Amino acid sequence: MRLKSYFAGTVETAMALARGELGPEAMLVQSKRTTAETRHLGHYEVVFALDDDATAPFPLPVAPAAAAAEPPPFASLLTPPHDPSIQALSQELEELKKRIENMSGAFARTAPPARSATPDPKAQYRNILTGAGVLPEVAEAVVARTAGFTKAADPLSHAVQSFIRTDSTLGSAAASRRIVALAGPPGVGKTTAIVKLATRYGLSARRSVMLLSTDVYRVGAAEQLRLYASILGVGFQTVETPLALAQILEEQRHKDLILIDTPGWAHRDVPEIVELAKYMANDPDIDVHLVLPASNRSSALSKMVDRYAIFKPAKLMFARLDETDRLGVVLNECCRTGMPVSFLSAGEQIPEDLEPATAARISELILRHQPAAPARPNPGQEQG
Repeated sequence: MRLKSYFAGTVETAMALARGELGPEAMLVQSKRTTAETRHLGHYEVVFALDDDATAPFPLPVAPAAAAAEPPPFASLLTPPHDPSIQALSQELEELKKRIENMSGAFARTAPPARSATPDPKAQYRNILTGAGVLPEVAEAVVARTAGFTKAADPLSHAVQSFIRTDSTLGSAAASRRIVALAGPPGVGKTTAIVKLATRYGLSARRSVMLLSTDVYRVGAAEQLRLYASILGVGFQTVETPLALAQILEEQRHKDLILIDTPGWAHRDVPEIVELAKYMANDPDIDVHLVLPASNRSSALSKMVDRYAIFKPAKLMFARLDETDRLGVVLNECCRTGMPVSFLSAGEQIPEDLEPATAARISELILRHQPAAPARPNPGQEQG
C-alpha cells in the first residue's frame, strides 16, 4: 500500500486533487490541519492510500473533481474519531470554555452594585467637609449630627455650628476691669490684633486704654507697639518680670481696658518668660486668648495649642483667614480643645479686619471653601 499527502486551502479541494490523480480506487486515510512547517503548502493535509496491485500506481485523471464520488461529510473529515491529536485539541478547547464560563460567573458575583441614581447626601457632606480641611473623624461626627437638623434649610451648616462655641467678651467675667493678654507663636499677628482691639473696643467705645508689652526678647517688638500707642494716644509700658507686671496692673487699675502683648514661645527656654506665663495663667483677672494662624495645618495648630498651654488660655483667636480657603482647621481645634473662639482676623487693616466670632460666621467660612473678609460690625459696638 502506498500513501500520498495532498495539500490545499480546503479539504474538498485536496480530495479533488487526490481523486483526480489516484482515481476512485484511492482510499482516504486521514485529514488534518497543516503544521507551522507545512502551512505554506495549504491549510489542510489529506492522506490517501492506494493498493500496490492497482493497474496504475498513479493513473491520470479520468474525471473532473466535480464528477468524483460523493465525499464523506465535512465534519467527519475535520474531526475523525480515530485521530487522537484532534480529540486532544477538542478536549483542551472544552476545558478552556469551562474556565472562561467560571471566570465570567465569578466576575458577575464580585462586580460592584450599580450606583444609585439618587446621590447620598451624607457622602456629599463628608466630601464638602474634608475638602475644607476638616479631619475625617470630625467630619464623621458632624455628618452624624445632621440627622437632628433634617427640617432646617441647611442641615450641614447647623450641624457644624453645633460643634462651635464662641465668646467674644474681653476680660474675665468675675473681674472688675478688662485685662486681656494675647499669646501665640511669633509672627502670627498678636501685636496687630492688640491694636485692632484697642481701637474698636477702647477708643471707639470711649474707654481708657493701656498697652503693655512683655515681648522684650525680640528686636523691635516692643517698639512697634509703642509706635502704635503713640499714634492712638494711649498709654504704653514694657514689662520684664511678673513682679513688674503686678505693680503696673495695680498702678493702672483705673484703666477700662488693658491689653498685654506676649513674646512668641520660641523663647520658651528663657526663665523670665516661663515665670510671666505662669503668672498670667494664675491671675483670675487676666483673660488669655491664644492667637492661631488659620493658614496652618491641623497638626501644626494642635502642637501650638499644646505648646502654649502654660498660659492656660481661655479662648482661641484665629488670624490669617485671608491666606487659606480650607478653614476646617478652626472646627478641628474647636472640637479637640472644647475652647470657644473669640475673634476672627483676616488682614492688616485696623480695625476693619477683625470681627467677633459667631458659630454661623465660622460655619459660613468653612463651607464656602474660599477666603472671605470678615463682616464689619459697628466700630462702637459694646462688648458683653
